[in-house]
Amino acid sequence: MQLSIFDAHTETFEEIRKLLEGTDINRLTPVEALLKLQEIKSKLK
Repeated sequence: MQLSIFDAHTETFEEIRKLLEGTDINRLTPVEALLKLQEIKSKLK
């Protein structure tokens, strides 16, 4: 699923934005990064 500019204010987008804002990408291990991506992917379904 691809988000369009018109979906930018949906509840799902807001959840993902908050999740990413709370993530320190410089401290993630590769496995943690993959798990975070999986979490984001599951929110889009």
